[in-house]
Amino acid sequence: LEERRLELEALVDRLVLADPATISSAANAVGDLGPATDCLDPAGLARLPAPPEASAKQIGDLRRDLARVHALSATGRHEEALVLATDTDRQAARVNWPRLRSATRLALAQQHSALGRYDEAEATLEDAYFIALGAAATQECFDAAVELMHVVGHLSERHAEGRRWARTARTFAHDLPDPTQQRTVRLLV
Repeated sequence: LEERRLELEALVDRLVLADPATISSAANAVGDLGPATDCLDPAGLARLPAPPEASAKQIGDLRRDLARVHALSATGRHEEALVLATDTDRQAARVNWPRLRSATRLALAQQHSALGRYDEAEATLEDAYFIALGAAATQECFDAAVELMHVVGHLSERHAEGRRWARTARTFAHDLPDPTQQRTVRLLV
């Protein structure tokens, strides 16, 4: 729930300072927020890898920065988001908590993709996927596989590989609650 609150807070902070172009993307930005319904799934919450207690404050700060990356990206500020994502990813590497590291790699890859740097996006997404897989972080595996499906299959036009990533994402989707059908929609887009 704290992660969702950080995402909402960062987006509201961006929208308060918004120019007309940012306002036009507000509805999509709100739709891109992570689902709070995940917080109601006790089994899913029990499966989440626990963060190292010694790094709790640093992890909280990095989560806040990650939420800012998402807010910048959702409002079309991809260059700024890339700079912040790069810094956040570097810092997350030092914390060495795989779930956070996978999330920062994913955010960095999304900025590369948004800026048309598909090779960098693909390599970073694969890194995010395998880090998440090694940590049994199901949500992060799903997210990385969906992004790989899009970057590889659609943007890079390697359709057969994109379909394989779609199958991989569906495998992880079965283990995640989807009461609002948000994950199902992501697989169809």
